[in-house]
Amino acid sequence: MKNVLIISCVFPPEPVVSAQISKDLANELIRLGFGVTVLAPVPSRPLGYNFPEEVKFPAYCEQNLPNVQIIHVKSAVSPASSFWGRAKESYSFGMAVVSYLKTHHAKYSKVYINSWPLISQYLIARECVRNNLRYIMHVQDIYPESLTNKLPSIFRYPVNNLLMPLEKFHLKHAQKVIAISEGMKSYFIKSRKLSSENISVVYNWQDDEEFKADFGDAPSSNKFTFMYLGNIGPVAGVDTLIRSFCKANVRDCRLIIAGNGVDKAACIELAAKSPDADILFIDVLYGNVAKAQNQADVLLLPVIKGGALSSIPSKLPGYMLSKKPILATLDRESDTAKAILAAGCGWVGDAEDEAWLTEQIETVSLIKKEELPSLGMNGYDYCMANFSKRVNLAKLLKELLIHGSRYGNKTLKGV
Repeated sequence: MKNVLIISCVFPPEPVVSAQISKDLANELIRLGFGVTVLAPVPSRPLGYNFPEEVKFPAYCEQNLPNVQIIHVKSAVSPASSFWGRAKESYSFGMAVVSYLKTHHAKYSKVYINSWPLISQYLIARECVRNNLRYIMHVQDIYPESLTNKLPSIFRYPVNNLLMPLEKFHLKHAQKVIAISEGMKSYFIKSRKLSSENISVVYNWQDDEEFKADFGDAPSSNKFTFMYLGNIGPVAGVDTLIRSFCKANVRDCRLIIAGNGVDKAACIELAAKSPDADILFIDVLYGNVAKAQNQADVLLLPVIKGGALSSIPSKLPGYMLSKKPILATLDRESDTAKAILAAGCGWVGDAEDEAWLTEQIETVSLIKKEELPSLGMNGYDYCMANFSKRVNLAKLLKELLIHGSRYGNKTLKGV
């Protein structure tokens, strides 16, 4: 039996989209007759999420990942967004995987890597090369730019120069780089001087089967319901939603913010300053995304300026699968904005444009509810053709089976 090693920095029961992707890949490989080992940290994402007993290990794995060997390596975790915490987490996970590879690399014919940037990606890639293992690298965000863009301009150039060699190493030696959007692929070709043949686009997906259940009539409230569901972090711009909703002062409407993240407490505090606004914060248990989104009339997708240029937010496919219209504020030239407009499933404004969003909330709240399903269905059809699990899992599997195999006698120099 051929054995595949999946190295994944997040893995179920963590309710993170890239964790679900690693799980789906593992199960599909098992179905095809491969042996599969998963290396992952102890579940910790997102910050503040309490794993219910029914999805904790080992019962969850026995039910959802039969015949998959899952090894939780001993490494530091940092669900809170802290520079040094995340750096330690990346280094720690990378070294834990390296330690495993030193003694077990001969077992595997194919390697898939979805790891923390940048340190762990470099360490794992270097060890694969040393042991003549080909790998494909699945990139979820562009580093070091995602880090250095947050720094004062005086620090950006030296930090980029320090970290860029790590980035270029793991990309250069990958048999295939998997990007999650056309924008990311174009950026890598231009900035990393990579060949277009070495990069493939595979969109992140959510399991469309979860969205086919009958949840009854929706929404559960008589009020017109706007909803944001996802990570409440710095890139999301949930504070923009709250301020705009409060300024709109729309009657018989409510805003539900579902999820967790480092900015949740601050957003709750912000919402409390407008007690007359009907704003509700809820947690969503693993596997209940579709049920939660069924409460919404319109789903909200805010992203801060520059945040959507290189990737498609993983919540977009989930929103579309819920057959709900989408009200978004993000970079208009982004793949996400283009997808919403191409699908004809909602409205798009500029990133962080509170005035436009306030006005649009007022306008959308007056739309008759019977007119909304056709917009939502447009998004669903577009998603099934472009962002579905069926389409993109097949692409990812093909790249792994073709490119992610052992070097044989070929060696790489400069390691």
